[in-house]
Amino acid sequence: MDIGNMQQTDRQDILQHKAFFVTGTDTEVGKTWVAAAIAASAEAAGLPWHYFKPAESGENEQDSDGARVREWAGERVTVGYHLDTPLAPLFAAEAAGLSIDVARLDAQMAELRNAHRPLIVEGAGGLLTPYNENTTALDLICRWKLPALVVAGNRLGCLNHTLLTLQALAAANVPVLGVVFNDVGSGQSMARNPLDFRRFSDVPVIAWLQRLAPDARPDATWWHAGVARARALKATR
Repeated sequence: MDIGNMQQTDRQDILQHKAFFVTGTDTEVGKTWVAAAIAASAEAAGLPWHYFKPAESGENEQDSDGARVREWAGERVTVGYHLDTPLAPLFAAEAAGLSIDVARLDAQMAELRNAHRPLIVEGAGGLLTPYNENTTALDLICRWKLPALVVAGNRLGCLNHTLLTLQALAAANVPVLGVVFNDVGSGQSMARNPLDFRRFSDVPVIAWLQRLAPDARPDATWWHAGVARARALKATR
């Protein structure tokens, strides 16, 4: 996949891509919100979307990432492993006396990507989060030959985390669809990070999402407003 050629097209319509991997600059940056909002947009467009979470962890399965996407967007959700201990997949699996079988995830991935469009794959944490002793999130991206969508928690310090994440993806020859800035901080940094980012990278800003109210849900309207906000950055460069 030629990243340079992709950048010449309007890549802010994420739904045009058959399958992609949603990764983050860190944990708690809003990857699940973004994945659910994209799924809700696909649902509204009548597309046969599906959400795949290779592994999730947390004591309450009813409040897990998969459960949230079901509540917010619909039932088209597959979770490879649910693990009770709120740790990275490797360590949560060890706590359960398990080892994550990547071949099993491969089989699920192959079945899903042949039947759905878009297939939204959400990783755990950031790129180097371990799934087993030999496999990180980045390894899964490379193994499945998926482009990446990077979610950055928009707060002080996120430019460093975002650029490091993009550097790691480039070193692994992973195509990057773009960056989503999700407002989770406050102050001057949050108000200017997406524009400042464009001074250091040609990777497109796909969406700039405003902070959700505590009782709000990440729906298609929120996503499209964020895409429009990102488009407006073009006029200021």
